Amino acid sequence: MSIADEPLNRVQRVAAEPSPRRVAWLLFGLLLVTYVVTGKGFTEISDAENYLTVTRSLVEQGWVDISTEDALTPHTLRGTWHVQGPDGRTYSLWGLGYSLLQAPFYVLGKASAAVLGHLVPAFSDLSRFVPRLAVSVVGPLITALTVVLLFHILLAMGLRPTWATFGALLYGVATIAWPYSKLGFYEPFQTLCALTALAAAVHYRRHRRNWALAAAGFALGWGACTKLVLLPLLVPVAGYLLWVVLRDNGLASITRRRLWSGAACFLAGLLPWIAVILWYNWVRTVLQTGQRAADLMFSFAPSVVLSRFVYYFFSPGSGLFIYAPLLLLGFLGLRRLWRHWKAETILGLAMVAVLAGPYLLQVNILDFWSWGPRYMVPIVPLLMIPAVLGMQRLWETTRGRWVVMGFVGLSLIVQALAIATPFGNHYRRVEDHYGTTRAIAYEPGAFPIWGQVTSLLQTSF
Repeated sequence: MSIADEPLNRVQRVAAEPSPRRVAWLLFGLLLVTYVVTGKGFTEISDAENYLTVTRSLVEQGWVDISTEDALTPHTLRGTWHVQGPDGRTYSLWGLGYSLLQAPFYVLGKASAAVLGHLVPAFSDLSRFVPRLAVSVVGPLITALTVVLLFHILLAMGLRPTWATFGALLYGVATIAWPYSKLGFYEPFQTLCALTALAAAVHYRRHRRNWALAAAGFALGWGACTKLVLLPLLVPVAGYLLWVVLRDNGLASITRRRLWSGAACFLAGLLPWIAVILWYNWVRTVLQTGQRAADLMFSFAPSVVLSRFVYYFFSPGSGLFIYAPLLLLGFLGLRRLWRHWKAETILGLAMVAVLAGPYLLQVNILDFWSWGPRYMVPIVPLLMIPAVLGMQRLWETTRGRWVVMGFVGLSLIVQALAIATPFGNHYRRVEDHYGTTRAIAYEPGAFPIWGQVTSLLQTSF
């Protein structure tokens, strides 16, 4: 092949690549089916029951209190995760955001149950489970959407479609995003909201579309309406957007009209959710952060911060880099990300700090009944961006390719263990044996990954 033929072949190769829109739809469809098929069709954890009862009340009663009616685990709703309102009704400790997302699916489930009950009378006894089945699709749906969003972010950062597809797909099946797609926790939705804000901010820098400002505000508001921990993200996201505006015009020449129009668009997306948050807290009479008072004890002592950092990132019981090893490759890609996208690197790191920081300062560790670090789920796609660049760098050599395949293979095995058998069975054994699930943090025999292997061996033999 001559040198003259090289540009032509490059053009042909690019032309042969499928369009990003088609790839996005394929990723969405493939992962949505994967998540639904590997899901349970219902959720019984206390968090999921809490949201579902609020959703049921919204749809069937037009109000926001909670009831133990039809709950699979009614005892969990009588604990400390609720607050008594001035009207004597019981209200959830968490926000309305996730329940509002579930409401259309609950309505669809109710309608489907009514139709099936009319067509097949014998089905009527099971009709109350159909709305629950419909709501269980929310987790897979938002996780698949997060994968697509990550794919577009990687494309926006200059990666070829092949690497963007590879990175997004690995996020979907080789990180804790997969197990959490079926559990019913609110963290996947927080992840989608945070990543939407990032994507909208980057889009605004590239295209200067005011709708992106509204989308960023809307995503942050909806996430904060689920749990207020997302509200501090306003600082780095708004700071980044302000930098983009000032970089274009300069502080001296910027027009008031441009500044105020941008602020108005951002607030148009944000303020409706702030209003919902304030109204819901007025109904419950007090400001609720989504945490019990005992869980809001913080310490800046180095020993506390270091121990929490080790626990959430490196411990066998709940370390993020143990449950998603391929994220370690992000340390190799961070330099390349900084070289080409300095402002976005700062924004991403600031978002990681805001999302993870409060849990590193908490005196009481809360995360003892989940697969890996539940509260670190929202930062996983942010860490996946430099990880893809790290994989791309390693892929340039034969030895580096073996390293990438090793990390990817190990990560896939860890997620497969979580999917293959309910990990709650191991936690119950740990609680029975040690008296507490906190043993996963310090007892080798209680480590969840090893517990899954044991559970599978016992099931097989």
